[in-house]
Amino acid sequence: MKLKFSNKVRRIVNYVENIKEWQWLLITFIICLVCMISISVEILWEPLLEAEDGTEFLKDALFEGRNSLFKTFAGYLGVL
Repeated sequence: MKLKFSNKVRRIVNYVENIKEWQWLLITFIICLVCMISISVEILWEPLLEAEDGTEFLKDALFEGRNSLFKTFAGYLGVL
């Protein structure tokens, strides 16, 4: 019994050690999404703007697309 358990643990550790970066990112994204949905289901269809300038960021994103990431607003660059 102990030998089987240690073999399973070794296989799991080897699998975790060999996970690629994009797989870690996907796993992290899914975990964060599940946590956010468990707090509020509305987050799926309503934008959640935390910053005081959130409406300005959303307007720029809608009208300027990707270029809004590199636009300065009030003296700072709004990229995370």
